[in-house]
Formats: sequence, C-alpha cells, structure tokens
Amino acid sequence: MRAALAAALLLPVACGGAPRQEVASAPRADEVAVLEFVETQPVDTSFDDGSFRATHEVWAEMIAGADETIELEHFYASNEDGSRLEPIVAALLDAADRGVEVRFTADRMFYDREYKDTLDRLDARENVEVVFVDFRPLTGGIQHAKCMLVDGEDLYVGSANFDWRALEHIQELGVRVRSREVGAWFAEVLAYDRALASGAEPARRREGGARPTALATLRDAEDGDATLRVSPAFSPKGALPDESTWDLPVLLEWIGAAREAIELQVLSYKPVDREGEWWPELDDALRAAAARGVRVRLTVADWSDQAGSIEPLASLAALEHCAVRFVRIPAHASGEIPFARVVHAKFLVVDEDRAWVGTSNWQRGYFTKSRNLGLFLEGEAPARELRARFDRTWSSDYADPVPPAADATRPFGAEGGATR
Repeated sequence: MRAALAAALLLPVACGGAPRQEVASAPRADEVAVLEFVETQPVDTSFDDGSFRATHEVWAEMIAGADETIELEHFYASNEDGSRLEPIVAALLDAADRGVEVRFTADRMFYDREYKDTLDRLDARENVEVVFVDFRPLTGGIQHAKCMLVDGEDLYVGSANFDWRALEHIQELGVRVRSREVGAWFAEVLAYDRALASGAEPARRREGGARPTALATLRDAEDGDATLRVSPAFSPKGALPDESTWDLPVLLEWIGAAREAIELQVLSYKPVDREGEWWPELDDALRAAAARGVRVRLTVADWSDQAGSIEPLASLAALEHCAVRFVRIPAHASGEIPFARVVHAKFLVVDEDRAWVGTSNWQRGYFTKSRNLGLFLEGEAPARELRARFDRTWSSDYADPVPPAADATRPFGAEGGATR
C-alpha cells in the first residue's frame, strides 16, 4: 500500500511531549503532498513483494520531473557500466543539458580515498556543481546523509547511497515526500553543508526553539482519511541550522514512551563508538523498554556476526521480551560483490503510530559527529506499513536468531570501554 498525504501547514511543536497546537483550517489545494516508502530489495532474493516501488525507478522519475534544481547530498558516488545507477547518472546529465541546475555535495574523505570517477564525470558538465564537505575537522565525523531534493519540494531521503550496489544488491529503505514545507527543512541543511564546503559561515535559522512539524492528512484504503505528523530527524548536534531538529532526543523519548512494541532495523548497532568510548543511551532505552514488558525486536546485518560486534547483540537477545536476528543475504550467482548482499535499511517502529526512517546506524558517531538526515512519522498507517516490512524480513529464510549470551549482563563496563 502506498500512502498519500496532504500537508496542511507547519506547526511549532515542542519536544519532550509538550501539547501540540490544533489546526483550525483545512489544507489548501496547493498544499497537497504525497508520501511513499521506497525500497531496494537485493536481486535474486524472495524479499520483493511489490509493496513499495524500487529506488532506481523513483529516482529516475524525480529527475525527469525536475524543472529548476536537483540537489543531492550523498556519502559518495560509485557507478558501474550496465548497472541501474548508470541511467540515473545519464538522467542527471540530461537534466543539466536542459537547463536544470544540479548540485551534488559529497564527503571529502571518500572522494579523496577512492570514489572520483562518477563525481568528476558529473562535475565536468555545464550546470552541474560538485562540492565536498569535510566534517572531520569540525565534528570528527563524515557526511553520511543520502538525499535528493528536486525543485525544493520533491524529496527522497533514506539509506541508499549513490552506489550501483544500493540499487541492486543491498536491502534499502527510503521515503519520498512531495511537500514544499518538508523540502524547506532539507534545503536549509543542504545550503548549510554547501557553505561548509566553501569555507563560508553557514546560516542558522534559529537557536533551538520549537521543532518544525507538518500536520498532514493521510488517505489510505484501510483507514480513509487519517491525520499524521511529519517532522525532521537530523544530526549531528552542533552542526544544524536549527538545533531543535536533532533526532536523538526524540528517538529516546519515543522508546521511553513505548507501551507495547519496538521494531528496529539497522546495518549496525553498538553501544561503543569507533574509539572504544562507552555510549549506552540507546541501549539503555531499549533495555528499559524490555524491562517494563515492551516487545523489542532488532534485525541487523550479518556483518556484525564477529567478535567486538556480536557481544552487545547477544546480551540484548538474553533479555526477556527482547529478540535479535542477523539477516544474511546469499551471494549473487555472478560471484562475490564487495560491500553488497547486505541489509542496510535504517528504520524504527514504536507501538502502532510512530516511525522513523533515516540514514543513521545506531552508534554514537552517527548522531553526535556525522551528517545524517531522516524523518519522524506519527500516524497509524506509516507504522503499519513499516511493521509489515519488518515482519517480512524477520520471518524470512534469511533471518537467523542471534544466540543469546549466557546472561543479559552487558559485556561493557558502565565506566566506559569495551572488553577486548
């Protein structure tokens, strides 16, 4: 089922559970927007049941519909002849040829390290500008977001990198939203990062304050018209045009308020960062939810089935009311494909009416050091669709329970540091 929604207007909604303002007026016709989930399912697997459209199809449609601007922000770009990404690259070049301004912001480190060809090919075309942002000297992180914004109002944000493998051999999930209000949130961040790339001082719209939220009307076959809210989920703290849009406090609030069920899928989950520093905020929240009887289910990529990564997953799996599964995508018939055949989607469902879709794995640096983007969705229909998607993966032949630890004690000390 593909959800359609009509965005009414922006409302100031405070974080921390403050009462929301009610809407007195109906949405105008020119404010109608469309929201749909977008996915990649690895070829030659049984995952794809046609529930959501394919990432490469939606990207191509968005680019073809561009009139004035196409703004992209991606970790890197990696193409291959004959892949599903090649028509996307060609479509961007065609758009530039018809006068559309194409702007692409990528991570400096990954470009310098390896991924030059596709970005150089784009940058060589008139009406295309490629810039590089380096978060390392600013926050110690990377530019990890993956999004495209067309004409300021047609948005894709999700887990898929600008990588041919992300369109064929990796399980991905994103959201497409056609809304000028929602597009404006992302346009601010994109402009902020382009300013960083040029060495300029980026603009800040406000310091903290109310979190921007779009009130919407959802129309779907099961519920008829139903209201939902869409709000930004951005990181890292300290590098945002609007600090109220930082995602971590809302994620913690939602998990803390969960009553019945939590479903989470990410590539990786670890309460210790890359420097070995203890960071238990999200892990504490999930453990507290399980302790009060909330059913907690977590799926992660089998890349974590190794020493140093499996221990926190096994200790979670040992908790009552908590279960964890690896997802193992079989190799493709063509042979080994590096950095592929893996689940890479990042989403959360809480109870019957809250969902998050983003670009962050659940480790400290994604929220406190690196640029990541996503959306919070409040409403029954989005939660229902994403829970159904989670269940398809959870119950598939590719899901393998993580063996629980001997007990639920975390293999990390509360004072910090991982056991090695």
